[in-house]
Amino acid sequence: MSVEDGRIVVKPRISRESFVDAMRGCITETTRRPDAAELSPADLKADWTGDLPTGR
Repeated sequence: MSVEDGRIVVKPRISRESFVDAMRGCITETTRRPDAAELSPADLKADWTGDLPTGR
């Protein structure tokens, strides 16, 4: 957390990219819950990036 121009700014300790890299390979067929929903890569990307600014 920091104060910038009179605002409190909260940033994650690591970037999304670093988090994804660190977690790569953690969920496998062996570790995946049997009742976990099936997600396509596009659905997962939309879920993880849906809150990012679109640049509009």
